[in-house]
Amino acid sequence: MRRAAPARHSFVERLIGVLSLREDILREVIRDPGANQQAVRALLIGSIGPALGAMFVLGLAALPFFFVLGTIIWCVYGVLVYFLATKLFAAADTEANFSAFSRGIAFAGLPRVIQFVTFNPILSVVFGVIGIVWTVAATIVAVRLSLNLSRQRAAGAAIVAAAVQFVFTALLGGG
Repeated sequence: MRRAAPARHSFVERLIGVLSLREDILREVIRDPGANQQAVRALLIGSIGPALGAMFVLGLAALPFFFVLGTIIWCVYGVLVYFLATKLFAAADTEANFSAFSRGIAFAGLPRVIQFVTFNPILSVVFGVIGIVWTVAATIVAVRLSLNLSRQRAAGAAIVAAAVQFVFTALLGGG
């Protein structure tokens, strides 16, 4: 069992580090059981981007609905990634620790914050693609570090989960 790493970085430093895809920062978050509240805050920060984007298009009333929806969707995505990583893409040395994984995946959703750019159709597409790629990259790092998977196995779990989420959202009429 891993020992808890002492928090060496502030919450803001952790946010910046994860957005920079710094493995040492993500590893610190994953190993720090005291970072659960920070993980919840990171999850909520990541969810505000899509909600703000919906607000720009649909009006102020859309903000709370899409904030809650974005949070739920990310949580479902996280559970799906965990299931795929520990069942379908698992290796002999995979470490299935849901608590550590949850902290990592919550922080990995931070790049979604740039999805607020919907007031311009061209920028919306550009930032949407950047956000998706950035988020999947952060997810791959978080999965690899939290579950002790190879980069390829972590990428497989993150990409398959993203594809399933995309299809499911499209079927619901959201995309």
